[in-house]
Amino acid sequence: MKNQSNIKPPKVIFFTMEGCGYCMKAKQELEKELKNGLVHLQDAKDAPSGVSGFPHFVNFKSGKSHTGYAPKDKLFE
Repeated sequence: MKNQSNIKPPKVIFFTMEGCGYCMKAKQELEKELKNGLVHLQDAKDAPSGVSGFPHFVNFKSGKSHTGYAPKDKLFE
């Protein structure tokens, strides 16, 4: 069994919608971060109320959110 203390929570939640071209582009750019757990994917239906576009990102550390494609360095500020 894995040591639970070594598991880190994601820094960014990435809300994505099937068929969204910008979501697909963001997934490709964030492939490394998705694999190492820095970014966690969630379906668009689970996005916070009031979100009107995708992709949508929420950064837990800063509390900031962003709707639409953004370069990955902007997501971790």
